[in-house]
Amino acid sequence: HSSISDSHFAYAKWNNPSTLSEHFPKTFFLWDVESKEMVSKNFSDDNTSPIITITGNKYLLGQIKTRENLKLKSDPRNILICLQGIWIPEFLESFILEDKFYKWYIRLHPRYPHDKVKLDNLLMQKTSGVFYEEANNIDLYKLFEKVSIVMTSFSGVALEAESFNKKVII
Repeated sequence: HSSISDSHFAYAKWNNPSTLSEHFPKTFFLWDVESKEMVSKNFSDDNTSPIITITGNKYLLGQIKTRENLKLKSDPRNILICLQGIWIPEFLESFILEDKFYKWYIRLHPRYPHDKVKLDNLLMQKTSGVFYEEANNIDLYKLFEKVSIVMTSFSGVALEAESFNKKVII
């Protein structure tokens, strides 16, 4: 799950991890040293500690290698917005509604379905230029092949997009 932090409820410090260890993974495959230190601190006590291996994002690395030879040139007019439970700013929504140049791919976060109501409202007002179905039904890395810019309020998607040499706007 992307980069992790103490602010994410699943990775925050657990009291008495050994009493709950049957509910935790025994082995963690993590992206970086900072994540290793945090997981070690948060899931260990005198009686238990997880096995931790730093692998980077293996799926991402494999996808980059697979796509290296494709030499795809994405359209600079294609922009992906990855929602995170915070609807886009009003100025951006207004811009999208008036825009006739860009293609907007808007992707919902699976944990924040309430953004769908706002998205449906946007789609009722703008009937072309917004690609909701495609943005939510194809693999993220396949979507990266189409877009040049990725926008998000905060997300591990920004790190993945950067790995695909996409411009990222947070």
